[in-house]
Amino acid sequence: AFLRAVEAVKNAKAIRFSSIITNEEAHILSLLKSKLGIKLFNEDARMFAEFMRSYSSVSGKLHHSATLDAIKVSDAVVVVGSRIATDNPMVRYAITTAARHNGAKVLYAHPMEDTLMQGVVTQMMKYEVGTEEGVMALLAHALTKDADLDENEREFFNNLDFGYLCAETNIGDEEFEQMLYSFKRAKNRVLIVGNDLVSHPRASNIAKLAAIIEKYSDFSLMVVPKAVNTLGVSLIADLDRDEQIS
Repeated sequence: AFLRAVEAVKNAKAIRFSSIITNEEAHILSLLKSKLGIKLFNEDARMFAEFMRSYSSVSGKLHHSATLDAIKVSDAVVVVGSRIATDNPMVRYAITTAARHNGAKVLYAHPMEDTLMQGVVTQMMKYEVGTEEGVMALLAHALTKDADLDENEREFFNNLDFGYLCAETNIGDEEFEQMLYSFKRAKNRVLIVGNDLVSHPRASNIAKLAAIIEKYSDFSLMVVPKAVNTLGVSLIADLDRDEQIS
């Protein structure tokens, strides 16, 4: 049975795997690729890696700045594009800690409300499914409108049709004004973005918008991956775009 498995791997065109594996297993898969010329498919980790590369092109950093400890001591939290209660219970616990111990104001932006976050979320921003790029553009503009952006970044925001974006996302100016007012006295602010943004067709531009917020505002940034070891796999394995080989 073992020999048949070895032959199957040798004759395969690709290995498709999830991110629920260890770093050692990801390294073994990379060795198989280099030895056998086999392709490695993991869309979750591949998209995460591409998102972080786009983020780095603006931020100049390889990794986001926020940590679980930073969330726990924060007094303002924005969550965009994640069902954080189930996507990452550790992040949910950190947000809950911040809300209970620091009185943190928590803005939760998602197409659906999350009953598990009731009592923690102070402002729900419900947007239309698929409009995450518009949401991030509006958020970035609200948080950096007084910042010293470079010429290209300022031109990007000057060319946006904010009326159109508000209509498409179903988010009004007053919601951002409410957010800014509630965060007025906050000193430790964290932006958390989830897998809905990482897997979005316009993820590259969304990643750059997240980097702009981190670079020009007083928000630190955390990108929450889909699976337990998405980050590790994205850093270790040389992944190919999934060709849907049968």
